[in-house]
Amino acid sequence: MGIRAFAFSLLVLSLGFTGTGQAAPPGDFTMTVVSEPVHLPEEIEKLRVDVKANGEVILHAHRDGAEVEHPRRTLRLNSAAMDAIYAEIEANEFFGLEEFYGDRRVEGGDRASILITANGQRKEVITVNIKVTDFDDIVRKLNEYLPEGRKIYYNALSKYADDYLEVKR
Repeated sequence: MGIRAFAFSLLVLSLGFTGTGQAAPPGDFTMTVVSEPVHLPEEIEKLRVDVKANGEVILHAHRDGAEVEHPRRTLRLNSAAMDAIYAEIEANEFFGLEEFYGDRRVEGGDRASILITANGQRKEVITVNIKVTDFDDIVRKLNEYLPEGRKIYYNALSKYADDYLEVKR
């Protein structure tokens, strides 16, 4: 192997590229996504998904502080899924989003949050009763890899979405 080929190989490895052509999540990557009603009536669940860099995903569903009919479940995503999720985070420039988006004209409703740690940075973004395209696209990408019945759900991703104010970021 020539010096140029060797240098190129090192460059590719140092950038963290995988066979998918997308950047792999950094070793310190974690993501927590939560959806819950603004006012917590007993009949509505709080959903939470924790994702780790190694592909481990923990699914939680709580009602009134107790686990419900969907008990805690752990699954593992393959590297291609993790690469795609992380690529979506980067494409939507998560660390450039505002920390809060909301439409105060809507009473009740629900909220969603994403907390991400990556490359030594940590940030949480919260949305309340509003569609934020760059935020929602990250959740949609994560949902592609979650089992039916355990996807993150909130009104901005539902049939009620047409009633919500929409912003890109």
